[in-house]
Amino acid sequence: MISSEAQTLHTFFETERYFDKHYKYPIMTSKDHIKNLSPDFTAEEFARRLILKHFQTMISQIDGVIENKDPEPLHKFRVSGRRLRAVFKTFGNIFSKKESKQFFGVIKDLSPLTGKARDLDVNIIFLKNYIKTIPKIDRKVIQEYLDEKIEERDKLQPLLGDVLSSVRESSFIKDFNLFFRRMKVQLTIDEMSRLRVINQEQA
Repeated sequence: MISSEAQTLHTFFETERYFDKHYKYPIMTSKDHIKNLSPDFTAEEFARRLILKHFQTMISQIDGVIENKDPEPLHKFRVSGRRLRAVFKTFGNIFSKKESKQFFGVIKDLSPLTGKARDLDVNIIFLKNYIKTIPKIDRKVIQEYLDEKIEERDKLQPLLGDVLSSVRESSFIKDFNLFFRRMKVQLTIDEMSRLRVINQEQA
């Protein structure tokens, strides 16, 4: 008989395998990630490893999102945020209500703004590619629509930059670091290294 906890861990482990196969991550390769995760972990250890990985990945994308030279940092930021939210929902009994609200709430509050920016990025990328495939005589209307989307995205960027700068400069990262250290599990050398990166982000 498989316990409900074991079933949850196995399901989440397979989900992580799927995401690693279809999304690029700058912190770990898929091979490293799978090597460091196992459905045999306790729920607390499994959650700890996922939280550290996804939080550090998310934080590492903030500068790229603010600079806005490439749409990929925003995409990675949102993927990491969704995966963090999934961890907090799935393993909510591990954390106090205050901790869940504190960290899950911040990530959730960022979703509408980053989602709108990402939607515009996707539209712009599609239109730029699409306009190349149609006759030049038909491009005027599409170009006008593309220009509108670019202008809308440019107007949204200052707000997005301000919000993410506020998150970076607030106590959010420091509070997460303290919360993570209170979790009663032993860090591996690799995880301690990545936790130091989080500390440096707050410095």
